[in-house]
Amino acid sequence: MDSIVEYDNDDNTLYVKLTDQKIVSTIPLGNSVFIDISDNNKPVGIKYIVTDKNPETIKALQSLFLS
Repeated sequence: MDSIVEYDNDDNTLYVKLTDQKIVSTIPLGNSVFIDISDNNKPVGIKYIVTDKNPETIKALQSLFLS
């Protein structure tokens, strides 16, 4: 599976899906980055909560990952 990048405008979150495996746990890496883990301890996805509400920052993230 190729990685899939999704941006949620409502939650201001960016999610990079790495595999289709089931998520069994999530590891926080600070206040805005979370790694989802499978049952064989492999990363399933990475969630980034955009804390910068600057419209230009959000627009830049969207253009990087949603073009």
